[in-house]
Amino acid sequence: MKINSTIINVLRVFATLLVFFCHSSIVEREFLGYQCPLSAFLNTPAWGGVWIFFIISGLLASNGFDIGRYQIDRGGIKIYYIRRVSKVLVPTWIFLILVNIFNIRESNIQLIALLKMLTWTSNGSELGVRGTGATWFVFVLMWLYLLTPLFEKWLRSYEKRHEGDKSGAFIKLFFIVLAGGLTYRIVGFFLKLDLYNWLYANVLACLDLYLAGMIGSKIIRVFPKDHVNKRTFLLSLSWLAFLAMNAFFAWGPLLGIHFPIYHFYCYISPSLYAVFVILLALLHSLEGNITTKDSRMGKFCNIIAPYTFSFYLWHSNLLANVADTFVWIEDANMHYLAMLVVGFFVVSIVSFFMTKMNNAIINEIGNWRDSS
Repeated sequence: MKINSTIINVLRVFATLLVFFCHSSIVEREFLGYQCPLSAFLNTPAWGGVWIFFIISGLLASNGFDIGRYQIDRGGIKIYYIRRVSKVLVPTWIFLILVNIFNIRESNIQLIALLKMLTWTSNGSELGVRGTGATWFVFVLMWLYLLTPLFEKWLRSYEKRHEGDKSGAFIKLFFIVLAGGLTYRIVGFFLKLDLYNWLYANVLACLDLYLAGMIGSKIIRVFPKDHVNKRTFLLSLSWLAFLAMNAFFAWGPLLGIHFPIYHFYCYISPSLYAVFVILLALLHSLEGNITTKDSRMGKFCNIIAPYTFSFYLWHSNLLANVADTFVWIEDANMHYLAMLVVGFFVVSIVSFFMTKMNNAIINEIGNWRDSS
């Protein structure tokens, strides 16, 4: 069974919006020194958006090997690495270089920061310019991409050992991986490890999500089509629960829920996101799915999804600059609204042109690779 690409694009757009609205709220809070009512109301769980990115990345990476785009040999792995570097790392480096050029007066780049960037160990904020911290996601993802061929070999051998019930075996492995990630986070909680650096923005903290995506690709491929009844009902219920979970995490504090929801979100919900993302991808890939290429939402997301990566890279820095531009607006809510609307437009335009430029560079890298 093939993966429905449209649902991947819908989730990618959804995750990007989660990050965008949350960071717009953070930018406004930093600008004002307090949280204005409108930005608090539009706050979203940005970490959930990044978790979705990791899950989808693992799913697509494994699917690329399954459909024969990449082979598990020296030549195939080399092509895989070159494509990952050109499509993910090169645009990120271009972004960081341009941002530091445009903000040369406030830049304070040190040698150690450059070395961390080149070795994929930087969390972005060390580069001395606002709006680059989110690049940690790219560097963590690159390490996971580097390990992907090893994971793929392991999953293929696992599949051979369970020829009798591939679907059940992969579903079991899926939940074992999530249990491992959950254990890692809970142990870190009791050991009082740093939440951001050790339990969120590093390879081990995101390994279970990426592996869940890879295993999810296998589940979708081997899952019996006639195994699910009432697909429309299950699909609608899954979407409703997924959106309700995001709303609860985003607006729980506004309802007076603080301690339980925060810790539940940080330590438990990554596993829940993996379950929902793979479940939605599986149900949409079955016959009789709702979100197809012919739906309005599907068409819209298929059009804008290619620009979401550039949007993710540029949004925070551009929002900060737009917020400074509207310093003359005294009303906090109006200032946030102006920043949000204009910022979204500016980021969309920049993302469009940066994606076109990045694609041209990627094509040149591809031509160089083919000629050599």
